[in-house]
Order: sequence, then structure tokens, then C-alpha cells
Amino acid sequence: MKAPADRPSSRIVDDIREGVVYVVRHPVLRTVILLFATSSAVLIPVAAAMTFRIVRDLGQSPAAFGLTLTGLGVGTLVGALFASRLSHTTNVARVLVVAVFLMGAALIGSAAIPSLPVIILLTAVSGAGESALVVVYISVRAANSPDALLGASPAPRGSLRWA
Repeated sequence: MKAPADRPSSRIVDDIREGVVYVVRHPVLRTVILLFATSSAVLIPVAAAMTFRIVRDLGQSPAAFGLTLTGLGVGTLVGALFASRLSHTTNVARVLVVAVFLMGAALIGSAAIPSLPVIILLTAVSGAGESALVVVYISVRAANSPDALLGASPAPRGSLRWA
């Protein structure tokens, strides 16, 4: 993709500022970006801690952790297939909230239950929720952003996620 030749040049700081201002003033984008950034900031470190939970706390081998990643991959594919079947009449807010709930509940269950098969199953559920969240989030963001800002509107999410 190339920018149109007749587009005036700009500084990256100005582009980011324009994206941030647009997102702050747009109620749908502001809400989904805050939801996505918050859920990512909270759940990603918890998912990383699963390595220690499985290998150190439960005394399982690294291969067992690999099985949980396989469960995550299978769940991610299932969630993506589910999300790709949603129609324009779908209640997006409900899908986003259920996806975050699935991710969180599955990770909490994985922390509380010491059974490896159950952890693998719960990791698959978490992967399905995460995949559905990402697909719906990206679709909502693309549908609500003007073409000129499609590259600039992710900047606030990235900033919030890494803050």
C-alpha cells in the first residue's frame, strides 16, 4: 500500500495526535480501544505466568506447557471461525464482553485447578475468547475509522497497552 501522491507530507507526531484526537472524540472507538487495551494489559502478564504455574508449581515438564500452547492454538482457530461467522446484526458489545469474560474466567480457572487436562481445555477456551475479541475489535476499528486514519487510530491502543 502506498499513500496517495497528492497527499501532503506530515510528521509522525502530527499523525499520532490526529489519531488520538479522533479516537477520544469517537464513542465507539474510544470504548473498544479502552476495552482491548485494558484486557490486553491485564491478561497478557497472567498468561505469561502460566509458564511458571505449569512447570514450577505443578512440576510438569516443558512439554506439558507445550500442550497448553497447543490447546491455545486450537481454541484460537475455533474463536476465529466463530467470529468470522458473525453478521452485521450481531450485538458487538455482547460479543466483546463475553470474549473478555471467557479469557479471564479460563485463566482464573487455570490458576485454581491443578489438573493438566483441565488447564489445556481452559487454555483452549481462553484462546477462543481472545481470537473472537481480536477479530471483532479489528472489524469494529476498521469500520469506524476513516481511511486516512486507519494507520493512526491504533496508536492510542498501543500506547495504552504498553503503559
